[in-house]
Amino acid sequence: MIFHYAPDSIARNLGIDWGTYGVHIFFVLSGFVITKSIVENSTSENHPFRYLGEFWIARMFRLIPLAYVAIFMVYFLSKIPLDNHFLYYNLLFSANFYTALTGKFFPYLLHFWTLGVEMQFYIIYPIILLLTRKNIPWALCLSFIVACATRILLVWNVAYVHPGSLLPWNADTFVLGGLLFWASSKAYFKSVVYSLIFIGLAIFINSVVARITDQHTSGLHPSLNDLFVAGLIGTLVFKNSVSNRIFSHRILVHLGKISYGIYVWHFSVLVLWDYLRDNYGHLYYGILSYVPLWVILTITTVAFAEASWYMFERRLNQLGRRIAASIRPARQCATASVSAGVHSASSGTATSGSIG
Repeated sequence: MIFHYAPDSIARNLGIDWGTYGVHIFFVLSGFVITKSIVENSTSENHPFRYLGEFWIARMFRLIPLAYVAIFMVYFLSKIPLDNHFLYYNLLFSANFYTALTGKFFPYLLHFWTLGVEMQFYIIYPIILLLTRKNIPWALCLSFIVACATRILLVWNVAYVHPGSLLPWNADTFVLGGLLFWASSKAYFKSVVYSLIFIGLAIFINSVVARITDQHTSGLHPSLNDLFVAGLIGTLVFKNSVSNRIFSHRILVHLGKISYGIYVWHFSVLVLWDYLRDNYGHLYYGILSYVPLWVILTITTVAFAEASWYMFERRLNQLGRRIAASIRPARQCATASVSAGVHSASSGTATSGSIG
């Protein structure tokens, strides 16, 4: 949000692309959390693929409704016509494909390419984890190597105007989060985290210096820049660590709760800008002389996120979780009934009880 609202910040002038790092933090966290969810929930079942339905239903209720509200608000309010191609691709959460092929973004839905990447990750990644559940560490290591190689191949493929918006280009960040979760249960986890921070910081500083001295340098493989991000995220797992205590503060916890709304609205609310400024592009009453624009936009975004959370997001999330949770007990009861019936028929005695 800061990157988009204050693009000419000092940090960016120093060669730090905060927008890219923000997206990568988002993806590494997703890889960590989704791996944790899939591994912990699926391994407790005799048929782990049953958890896929629950997972997808919960994700659908979490992501789709608010995204659709924002898309249609932009569609009806934007003074820049929303091309049907943009509309359809965004409704199908595949705007990243359109951007990859054409290099085009729609101003008020500029950030939705990352939502497309995230949704495609939610569909594919759990299947890979479940298919390789007996060898997840090796599968994650192999996936990371393949993802890094794929990014290099996409650079050479001239068929894509903007390959950076594709899932294969960003897959290494997701898998890095998965590897971080796998390592979090090991005795050497702290050593891994501190190594990631040290090595990643050195690479990060090298990248900044390289960008300052040569704006056209490509630097090392982009995946290496995410090591520092992964290390910082890893410190959150440490009990009573400074970062753990900071991010456990109730204000930051609440911001985390409404963070999806902040993500969705922080570009979409700009559609209202044309209705609030005069012919010279300024807000009425010279308000920008007293309050910076990025402050106004930040307050507006958080206000929209708060409203959408309490008005419908929270209820839809609860509904999605209830529907997802109803799948497992129903199947377990059905399994118990069939098993009890078979046992009764074979032994000639009535049986009762429950099957865990």
